[in-house]
Amino acid sequence: MFIAAGIGARVACLFRMVPFDGDLAVFGLMAKHISEGSAFPVYMPLLHYAGSLGAFMGAGLFKVFGLSYNAYGTVGIIYSLFWVFFTFLLGRKVTDRAGVFFTIAFSLIPPFGLLYYSLFTGVHAENLVFIPLILLFAIKWEQADHGDERPFLLAAGFISGLGLWSTPGALPAITVAVFVFFVNGRGSSRSLGALLFFALGFLAGYAPAIAYNFEHPMATAFRMLGRVFGLDRSVLVSPDPIGEALGGAWRRLLSVPASLFRIPRLLAGLIGLPNLAVFAAAAAWAWKKRRANGLYIFIVYAAVFAAFYSLLIGEESPRYMVGLAVIVPILTGKLLSDLRPK
Repeated sequence: MFIAAGIGARVACLFRMVPFDGDLAVFGLMAKHISEGSAFPVYMPLLHYAGSLGAFMGAGLFKVFGLSYNAYGTVGIIYSLFWVFFTFLLGRKVTDRAGVFFTIAFSLIPPFGLLYYSLFTGVHAENLVFIPLILLFAIKWEQADHGDERPFLLAAGFISGLGLWSTPGALPAITVAVFVFFVNGRGSSRSLGALLFFALGFLAGYAPAIAYNFEHPMATAFRMLGRVFGLDRSVLVSPDPIGEALGGAWRRLLSVPASLFRIPRLLAGLIGLPNLAVFAAAAAWAWKKRRANGLYIFIVYAAVFAAFYSLLIGEESPRYMVGLAVIVPILTGKLLSDLRPK
C-alpha cells in the first residue's frame, strides 16, 4: 500500500503539477541532443558542476518512448525511487524492523517540499540518490560488512566520483566516507593499497569531469569559486582581480554565522516545522546512541553539511537543505523505534 501510494504521489506531482523550471528544461534539451547524437554535454551549460548523468538517462528514455515531457520526467521518478531504496538499506543498518517501517514510510510519502525536489534532476534529485548511497558505504565499512576491502573501496570510490560529477552536494558525504575509511572508522585502513583502490575508483567515476576540465582548464573550480565568492568572469579583467577575490572571500566568511543560524528555518521550510522538531529530537537521540551501529556517522555528516552550506552556498532557499534532509527519515525512524512500547 505504501509503495503504491509513494509511486502515485510521485506520478501525480510530476505529471499533474508539472514541476518544471528553466534548469530542468535545459536538462531535457541536453537529453534531446544526446539522443540525436548531435552533442554529448558533460555539464549543464554555464553550470560546470551540475553533471549530465540525468540527461543521459533521459536520452535513453527518449530512444525507447520518444521525445516527450513524460519520458524525461520519468528520470525524476527513477531517481526518487532510488532515494527510497537507498534510504531503506541505510535504515536496515541502524535500526530494527519497526524503525525501517517508519523510515520507509517517511521517504515513500515525504513532506511535499522534499517530494517536489526529489523529482528535480540536475543536482537536487542527484543529492537524494548519491548522498545516502555514499553514506551506506561508510556505514557498511564501520560495521565491517564489506567483504574484500579493495573491491569495496574501488566501488565506493567510483560512486563517490560519479556523485561528485553529478552534484557538488555529494562532497560532504564523500568527506565523511573518507574520514571513516581512512582516519577514524572502526577498522579504518591506512594502507597505501587501500587508498590507491579508492582513488582509482574515484578517478573512474569522476572521469567525465576530469576530461571536461582538461578541455576547459579549471572550469569547474572557477565556476564554484565564482558562486561561492559572488564573482563572475569580469573579475579576470578588473584592475584588481586579487583584491576582488579576497573581498569576496571575506564577505563569505562574514556571512557564515548568519548562514548557520538560518539552517533550521530553511529545513523547516522543506520538511515542515513538526518534522523539524522530531528531527531535532532524533538527532539528539542519535548523539546519545552514537557508538551503536555507526550512528555517529550521521552526526558527523550533519556537521560537515552545515559547514559546506555555510561556507560554500549560504543562499536562502529551502531547496539547499535537501542534502541535510537525506538523514531525516533514518534518524526519525531510529528514534520512533527505540521509544515505542516494547
